[in-house]
Order: sequence, then structure tokens, then C-alpha cells
Amino acid sequence: MSDSIRLRTDYRFLLQQWEKHTNAMLVSILGEEQVAKGMNAAAAVQLRMQAEFREAIEKQLAALYLPSSSDFERVCSQISVLEDKIDNLTQMLERQGRTLPASDRNLPRTRTPKKPG
Repeated sequence: MSDSIRLRTDYRFLLQQWEKHTNAMLVSILGEEQVAKGMNAAAAVQLRMQAEFREAIEKQLAALYLPSSSDFERVCSQISVLEDKIDNLTQMLERQGRTLPASDRNLPRTRTPKKPG
């Protein structure tokens, strides 16, 4: 049993030493100005590439007459605003003791979508 305890103690000591030396090495490397400038430049290039890729995808989607993610985000925010307004109107009617007639709540669909082509 003492061998097992000694092995665990030795392992902990070695692990602590490894963490200490690795941390010291990384701090010294990352603390250099050239490394920081290089990382900054790499991050700037990556951000520029992401923006150009997003723009290219949006152009392709527009050319195909398909909505982009920003189009979906805009529509979703507009829907959210409309839902909030409907909720506010419903609450206002309820405070006045009025409600929408049951027939007005679930109107049947009278229009059919346009067929492509």
C-alpha cells in the first residue's frame, strides 16, 4: 500500500512540475511582442475572411432569389415585434372585459400559395 501512495505522490509531483514548466514556457512565448502581433494579425485575417465569405454567400443566395440568414433574422425580429403588439392588444381587450370573437381567432386560409415557375 505504501508503494501505491508513493506512486500517487510522485505522479502528483511530476504533474505539478510539468504544469509549472509548461505554464512558464507559454507565458514567456506569449509575452513576446512579436508573437502577440502575429496572433493579432492572424485574427484580423480570419475576421476579414469570414466577412468576405459571408458577403459572397449572401450574393449567391440573392442571385438565386433565396433569403440569407440576415433576411431571416430581420423577418424573425419583425415577427417578434408583431407578436408583442398582438399580445399587448389582447391584454388591453381583456382588461376592458372584451375578447375577440371565437370565429375571428382561427380564420380559415383562403389563399393558396403561388406555384413556382
